[in-house]
Amino acid sequence: MAPAIPLFHFFGRIGCFLGGCCYGVPCSFGFTYTHNLIEQANGVSRFPIQLVEAAFNLALFFLLWTLQKKGKFQGKRLVLYLLCYSVGRFVFEFGRGDTYRGIWFGLSTSQYISVGLFLVAVVFLLYQRFTGRATQKL
Repeated sequence: MAPAIPLFHFFGRIGCFLGGCCYGVPCSFGFTYTHNLIEQANGVSRFPIQLVEAAFNLALFFLLWTLQKKGKFQGKRLVLYLLCYSVGRFVFEFGRGDTYRGIWFGLSTSQYISVGLFLVAVVFLLYQRFTGRATQKL
């Protein structure tokens, strides 16, 4: 089931781009766009961070799918997804440009959630390693 999560998330980020949310920071170089459904985002060249995150999720899907086909990381693929995605999301948040979701002490709500998910995944792996308990296939 773990490979399906980033695949669905890929389509969700495409929807974000088409819907105009998380419109991206102003950018004067590279691949940018200027028209958005959100009024305040129009007329400014913006970096399409949603498409970058969509590509990242697609890459995560292929990684997890390949690991599943090869029978690798059984019981740990969901944790691997949480580790990878939380780091990626933490970084991508700097390029989103939408502050209406909340910024506290320089970080967004999603960045705090990413740190929490990363720590939960690390604690899970450490617990499993030090107790010697096998996990069910995630």
